[in-house]
Order: sequence, then C-alpha cells, then structure tokens
Amino acid sequence: RVRVVHKENGGLVSARKSGMEIAKGDYVFNIDSDDALNPGILSKAAEIINETGAEVVSFSYDKYIEATSKTETVHDMIEEGLYEKEEIKKHVIPKIVSDINMQHLFYFSWGRAIKRSLSYEFQMAISEKITMGEDLSLMSACFVNAEKVYFSRTPGCIYTVRGDSITQSFKTAHFPQISETIKWLAQFENDLGGQIARYSAFMCLAILAAAAEGGHFEKLSEIKKLIINSNHRELIKEAEFKKITLKSRICISLMKKEMIKSAFYFLYFCKIVKNILKRGE
Repeated sequence: RVRVVHKENGGLVSARKSGMEIAKGDYVFNIDSDDALNPGILSKAAEIINETGAEVVSFSYDKYIEATSKTETVHDMIEEGLYEKEEIKKHVIPKIVSDINMQHLFYFSWGRAIKRSLSYEFQMAISEKITMGEDLSLMSACFVNAEKVYFSRTPGCIYTVRGDSITQSFKTAHFPQISETIKWLAQFENDLGGQIARYSAFMCLAILAAAAEGGHFEKLSEIKKLIINSNHRELIKEAEFKKITLKSRICISLMKKEMIKSAFYFLYFCKIVKNILKRGE
C-alpha cells in the first residue's frame, strides 16, 4: 500500500507529477513534508465522497506556531457544505484567486482530497518553472472544472509555522515566479475575470512588504525593474479593490503610478512605527 519514489530533487511540481503518475486510487490527497495528517481524516474524506460524490473535498487545518507552542484551527472563507455546478460559479469561483476585498479561498492543494481524473491533466501540464503559486495553479483549474466540491470545517492537516517566515522568505525571484502563475491563470480568464489583476497586485504587495520587513534596500532597483518590465505592470493598474486596509490602499496606489520605491519606503516606515508602538505597550 506504500510506494516510494526515489528521484533527483526537481521541486514541488516535479515531485507531485511523479506521485500522480504512479497513483492508483480514484482520489489524491497531497501533504507537504513539514505537515501532519490529523487522525481519521482520510476516512472522513472517503465518507464525504461516498455520501456526496464530491470531486474535491476541502478541509480546514490546524496551525501550530512553534515559537509559542500554540495551535489554532483555521477555516476557509466559505460555508461548510456541498456546492454543485451553479453554486460553484456563484460562491466558489469568485473567491478562488482574490475577491474585490483582497480575500480568497485557501490557495494550497494539501489537505484536500481531489479526484485524480479531474486533477491529472492539469497537474501534469503545470510548468515546473512555477515554484510560487503551484498550488493555486492546480486548485484554480480544479475548481473551475469541477461539478461538485465539498468544504468541511473539520481540520485535516497540522501546519507548522517555524520562525519568522516573512523576513526569511523574500527573494527577487518571487516576482517572475508569480508572473509564470499568472500566465497559467490566463487560460481561465473568462471564469476568473478581474481576479487575475487583483492577484498580481496582491502578490506584488506581499513580496514588496517582505522586502521592506527585511530591510532589503539593496534590492530596490531590481525589484522595480522586475515589476515594470513584466505582466505585473499593467495588471496592477487594472486591479480594483474595495474594503482593504488604508495601508494596502496607499501602497497599491503608489504601485499603480509605478512609484515602486516610494511604496517600499512607505511599507518600511509602517514597520518602524509598528515596532515603536510595540515597545511602548
């Protein structure tokens, strides 16, 4: 019942393709190397599938924060239950990537039971160049094409948060990686609409915030070039949001005007103010 694949490290997409190739079950359940399954969750997935015929079963998850040894359950932004084709179009697809308020469904594919016949073609077609956004690439395709999906409030996986992921995670390579994800999402433009532009703005903001958090002033010129000379440039200008924080609104407004360095300094200033306020508590 256990089959092990020994292969050269080719990244997450490559690993999942290898697993998908040898999988024999009707459903695939991904789990990342630093996560754990909650007891009985595969039986729970099978129970839901047998009762509803859902092609995707999406679970909540338990987030364990190593620094504080605390665990909290995180739920997706959608009500528990079965969603069929018309309900998927109305309630699920508008939240796959980014809604008007910068909110979205879980991007990750781990902790979800996905019908192999639904996901195989898409998983095998995802470019191995995509190393940031690979989960969203798969889930966007699956949700757009599924007939039935089920969202459960039961936590399926234990996700461990180690250290200060924001300051450790910034890489200029993230900008072109997100560009690759956007190229993939473009094939679903008729379904996703303005979500793709919002995703570009949202992710560029997040990466820029990570750069500011880590004080990467030496990367500013490179960051500006990577945004201005890519598909992000026009998409950011197209992105429209409503109920987002004042901080996000100011930063995106600066990015729309191609004032990338100003947006960086604004985010860095926000970090300083936040640290001063913390010390004063």
